Amino acid sequence: MNNNTTTIDKENVGASLSKQATVLSSMFSEKREPLSDLFKDRAIRSFLDTDLYKLTMQQAVFSKYPDTQVRYEFVVRSDESLEEDFSSIRNEINALSKLTLSDSDARKLQSLPFFSQAYIAALRDFRFSPEQDVKMSIVPDKNGKKQLKISVVGSWFKTILYEVMVLAIVSEVRNRRLWGDVNLEIFRKNLFEKVEYLKSEIKRRNITNFQLAEMGTRRRFSSVAQTYAVQYLSRAIPEYFVGSSNVMLAFENNIKPIGTVAHEYFMAHQAFTNVKLSQKLALNVWDDVFRGRLGIALTDTINSDTFFEDFDYKFANSFSGVRHDSGCPFTWGDKFIAHYEKEGIDPMTKTLVFTDGLDFDKCLDLCEYFAGRINVSFGIGTFLTADFGELVRECGSVYKALSIVMKLVECNGQPVAKISDEPEKAICESEIYLANLRERFGLPQLEKPQKSTRERALLELGVSPTETFSPEKESRGRVDFLKKALIESRRSSLVLGISGGVDSTATGRMAQMAVNELNKEFKTDKFKFIAVRLPAGVQKDEDDAQEALRFIQPSLIHTVDVGKASDEIHNGVVSEMKAGDFTVGDSDFHKGNVKARMRMIAQYELAGFHEGLVIGTDHNAEAITGFFTKHGDGACDIVPLRGLNKRQVRLIAKHLGAPESLFGKAATADLEEDRPQLADEIALGLTYDQIDDFLEGKSIPTEAEDKLLGIYKATAHKRDLPAEFF
Repeated sequence: MNNNTTTIDKENVGASLSKQATVLSSMFSEKREPLSDLFKDRAIRSFLDTDLYKLTMQQAVFSKYPDTQVRYEFVVRSDESLEEDFSSIRNEINALSKLTLSDSDARKLQSLPFFSQAYIAALRDFRFSPEQDVKMSIVPDKNGKKQLKISVVGSWFKTILYEVMVLAIVSEVRNRRLWGDVNLEIFRKNLFEKVEYLKSEIKRRNITNFQLAEMGTRRRFSSVAQTYAVQYLSRAIPEYFVGSSNVMLAFENNIKPIGTVAHEYFMAHQAFTNVKLSQKLALNVWDDVFRGRLGIALTDTINSDTFFEDFDYKFANSFSGVRHDSGCPFTWGDKFIAHYEKEGIDPMTKTLVFTDGLDFDKCLDLCEYFAGRINVSFGIGTFLTADFGELVRECGSVYKALSIVMKLVECNGQPVAKISDEPEKAICESEIYLANLRERFGLPQLEKPQKSTRERALLELGVSPTETFSPEKESRGRVDFLKKALIESRRSSLVLGISGGVDSTATGRMAQMAVNELNKEFKTDKFKFIAVRLPAGVQKDEDDAQEALRFIQPSLIHTVDVGKASDEIHNGVVSEMKAGDFTVGDSDFHKGNVKARMRMIAQYELAGFHEGLVIGTDHNAEAITGFFTKHGDGACDIVPLRGLNKRQVRLIAKHLGAPESLFGKAATADLEEDRPQLADEIALGLTYDQIDDFLEGKSIPTEAEDKLLGIYKATAHKRDLPAEFF
């Protein structure tokens, strides 16, 4: 390898590109022009506008794991906020519901020998359900700034195709907003420069083992840019260009669809067996489904060294090669050559596929390094479909592709993880699970910086900004949640104490809507909402409670006075304390907690008689302050208000038609007899507006934030599950 000569040539081309960038900068101004020819009305044009490995993995799921439930999470790896793109991204994702597999596309898939007829038939009936499967919100990021959050939840078979399409949508929507005036000619010139440089370098360095596949769907500048790149590469370098990961573009250009397998496939198997056996199980299942037709194995889900233990002669021989996606590619390749030789396999019968942040120079360096030792192939994405060299505006802003991922984080209710050969690429929501996984595989634990109390609070309890909050959508989702809970539990009633406050009023109305809809859907009258009045003697705001009942119109009303039972328990304990010469302290406060726990007992007994589930009204504004009684009002079977703050609960109540006297009423727990109807805000020393603003990631006075975080830390035990010995 002649590095000096390479550098000189590279500098020449770089100078050319820099000159181009300088010229281009004068073409822009802060004034935005109409969208250029690099964009179409829709980011996703076809059911097959996705990467091949999503379809191949979906076939494996269809064959082996049809009932598996999963959750994916979208992550922005940079500090760039996408809050402004929320509505456009939502619209683009919702438009996926219109995609279907056409007869023509089905015939194209049938031409590929690794797809089964049963799977293709299932695809003919497949429909995206984004309004059901995809939840979007704006939440505080690690720095407290507003950021887009996208979660995809459902069966693995139904949700597996979202990842690539969602990433392509997000990337294109962002680029439309920021770079909507960049035209195709600029992209074309840059790609032309790159390809000409590649051809000259291959000739100069006498490289004979270079082959390239385009793999840029997920971070493409736009669908038009990727389409042009594939078309151009097919014409300009057919001798090197072997195909595209994008199934639609591969068929359109009469080239080979290229695909291997993704980390999510190996990660999911952590939920199917002992984690130490998960990689071997994944390899076995893949081999069983495809019978050697798709034989490139991904090596760094845990890390490459642990992969060797499972990649024994059977798999090393049957799989045609392995894929690199993290760590030093040269060291990684050397290790696999040594592994093949150790197993008695000629490395020249195998292929190393490199896919980690490649450009042409890195590819050619790898070609030279492994020439005559093992076959190599390259999958290049961003460098081909989302790169403009050094494209700058007069204001100085430089184009850079968006750093985003969407990863599987949960399978069948269990956390899953990617550890990777590069720690910064690790994916896992549960630090405990990740630590346990590293321990099981004998890997050292990572030292992570401690999150601030504010970060921990927002990660645990942060909510979407009210500006993007839809009371109609949120109430609809929570009614459906209550319906689902009843059906899955095989119960027939919902039980809730009605106090006259906004929380129980909104929840009670949604509960009644749920049972009304179930009765209509199943043509029965067995489903009921049991509204329970739970006074402790005379309730000061009884009129509000009765008004709430008139609004809710519950199936049944029960009234249980918990005053006498609470008095007996409380007085008995206080007498015992005094007899032992113990200090009693604020006995009224403790008595209030007794009332809350007696109300819980009454609700659970009624639920027993009515085959019901007990509903809780806790929401995030109460949770962060610990403003509930543990095993009292905090005890329940289902919590439909979680994920909301107080103002959002008020908005739901207003949307549902509650009287203003109820949804605008000052909140009170009303547990203290010495101070009846004491407002929560007085008891806390904080306003709900302050609490709600904090939960939405907004700034609040320093004094208020310090107080709130102090309460959050002091009440952590109330939110934790009971400590267990194990």
